[in-house]
Amino acid sequence: MNDPVQPDLPEQEGLTEPELPEVDIEGARLLANEARGRLHEQGFDDDEIDAWVRVYFEQGHEGTVDGLLAFIAAEQAAGRKP
Repeated sequence: MNDPVQPDLPEQEGLTEPELPEVDIEGARLLANEARGRLHEQGFDDDEIDAWVRVYFEQGHEGTVDGLLAFIAAEQAAGRKP
């Protein structure tokens, strides 16, 4: 699958990287680990992946790698490109 996302940090898209509440930390870690393979293939490094997952959770999202990729793509499509 060719996901329409480009490697960058959330800050480059105008988003601030939050500190997650403890209740979300484990879920975010698990999702980041699930997403690593697909995002590494697209040029993302571990710091970028971790940062995007934190923003994803902070904005009330949870769940799947597909949901995370759709979130990143939507943020980038909103015109907030590096």
